[in-house]
Amino acid sequence: MSAADTPPGAQAPRSKRKALILWGVRAFVSIAVLAIAFAIVSPQAVWRAVLSVGPGLWLAALAVFLGGHVISAWKWRMLTDPHARFMTYLRAHFSGLAANMALPGAASGDIVRAGVLFKDSQNRAALAVGSVAERLIDILGLMIFSLVGFIVAQRAGSDAQLMIWLSVCVAGAFIAALASRPLIGVALKLLPQTGKIAQIGRKLGEAALELTRRPDRLLVCLIVSMAVQVVFVQVNAAMGEAAGVQVSLAAWFFAWPLSKIISTLPISAGGVGVREASLAGLLAPFGADPAAVVAAGLVWQSIVIAGSLGGAAALWALRRPVSSQGAAPHGA
Repeated sequence: MSAADTPPGAQAPRSKRKALILWGVRAFVSIAVLAIAFAIVSPQAVWRAVLSVGPGLWLAALAVFLGGHVISAWKWRMLTDPHARFMTYLRAHFSGLAANMALPGAASGDIVRAGVLFKDSQNRAALAVGSVAERLIDILGLMIFSLVGFIVAQRAGSDAQLMIWLSVCVAGAFIAALASRPLIGVALKLLPQTGKIAQIGRKLGEAALELTRRPDRLLVCLIVSMAVQVVFVQVNAAMGEAAGVQVSLAAWFFAWPLSKIISTLPISAGGVGVREASLAGLLAPFGADPAAVVAAGLVWQSIVIAGSLGGAAALWALRRPVSSQGAAPHGA
């Protein structure tokens, strides 16, 4: 029987089965990577390093994680609908973070968080374009950090040189974003006038063009994104130092953003295992103890899980319930 002849009721179980298989494969990859890591480094050494990161530092890092993602939700709102209610975006953002813990790759979380808003969105094209732009801005910032961190670490430069290079790269990225506006205009002119795909492309292109008309907003969002990541890198460096990682701050700026990008690939369960292994590999040339790096990575992973799931659960639990007199206002 062909797929077209399959009864509609049979499609859902097959889709669920396929999703479970994919999740199982990715969970296996995470477990396998961790098993290989623990075969290389001593589990006892990792555990001792984990215990070196005290509860005070863990709670401080959790607070930083939550605060950083509150700011990230504001940034996402700025790029999609600055006039929307912030709590709506905050709830959707943490829903996406929680989904990353159960779905493959960060892209799954992006789909979930946009899906929370999609039904009630007044401008779905702006939501789609702004969401993609926000993700690209984050990745651009991480790539800038990694490139600059590598250059400064190789030259054994100071922290001041690191910040100067970062400022130059941010300015260059902003100029490149502004230069894309004429290209978007040309692409819109080349699109066919008819056809459903052409209409969707036109709406997305017009939304992207509208974003470039507000360069101040793009610049603010890029700076905010990189500021949040700067704090995250420094928190991880502090936990790494507590665990026994002895490398320069520039080395952390090179390795941590790159390991974060690698962990978003849809090959593992929420990046678990892949992030820690890639971070250990990237910091190894700078003389970092792999056991201490894995320990610091696992501590950060516990913060990500606790902050994502706990934040999402709290925001949904605090949502105003729908009463018999009428629904709660959108985003309340």
